[in-house]
Amino acid sequence: MSRFELQLLLEKTGLTEKEAQTYLANLEIGTTIASAIAKRSRLNRCTTYCVLDKLTQKGLVNQFTENDIKYYTAENPIRLITVLEKQRSELNIQIALIKENLHRFDHMKNQNVKSPSIKTIDGYVEIQRIQKGLARGAYSIKSDGDTKILTTKDKIIFLSEKREFGIIIKDFELAQLLTPPDQLQEPRAT
Repeated sequence: MSRFELQLLLEKTGLTEKEAQTYLANLEIGTTIASAIAKRSRLNRCTTYCVLDKLTQKGLVNQFTENDIKYYTAENPIRLITVLEKQRSELNIQIALIKENLHRFDHMKNQNVKSPSIKTIDGYVEIQRIQKGLARGAYSIKSDGDTKILTTKDKIIFLSEKREFGIIIKDFELAQLLTPPDQLQEPRAT
């Protein structure tokens, strides 16, 4: 795996680009001063000091002072797992707190205000869900020029390429998936 691929991997775990560059540079060099890490990571020295402080706070870099000079050592990469497990644990606590208090949010919600019924269909999975509904007969489509009307037993939803109202399909090819072949129209040039 290349250095760049390792950097991307670190970024996927939650490090910023500069944190990943700095960690890898420190890991490659070993215990050293900030200016050497800055040179290797191709970041300026001031930025490197800030990034090293953040990595120290995250537990991925250790620092010590000897003869009034600060030295930095990247932690063993196994430490990344510990850091991620800690983040997961903290996230699970936050999720549990929200779940535990959802009813309190519901009590605060104004029951007299209707939520907007406009939704953007974005993505193939949502289109497939509607396609399956069409196949089951849960939806039917009627066409009126540029606007298509998708109906269910309790809703009328408008599909418009012009983004005028209702559910908006961003891509004409996705709109084609929803349209029965006998009603298919090519998009007009604007």
